[in-house]
Amino acid sequence: MIKGIEDFQKLSESSMDITLKNFGEMAKSFQIITAEFAASSKRNIDRSAASAEKVLKAGTIDKAFEAQVDYFRSSCEDALSQMNKIFEISMDAARDVYKPLMSVPAASTAVSKSSKS
Repeated sequence: MIKGIEDFQKLSESSMDITLKNFGEMAKSFQIITAEFAASSKRNIDRSAASAEKVLKAGTIDKAFEAQVDYFRSSCEDALSQMNKIFEISMDAARDVYKPLMSVPAASTAVSKSSKS
């Protein structure tokens, strides 16, 4: 009986360690995502200002329209790039969080087998 309790305590301690590690991994991933959003926002503001300047300096409506189309095209490309980066960061975070969880079923099976003995 005491061996079963000790095994359960070890499993609980292991689970707590895994949980704390996962919180750390998630916090790190959120910081990376936040930094990526901040960088993207800065790029968008700079691109928007440059585009507005182009439109205002355009001599004809055709040139102004062309500047707006270029801005729209580059904004869409940047948005897709941003989404891909965020997706990759999120997938990496999910993998990092999932890895330690794979050891929990094996440990809990070992505890249940030892408590039956």
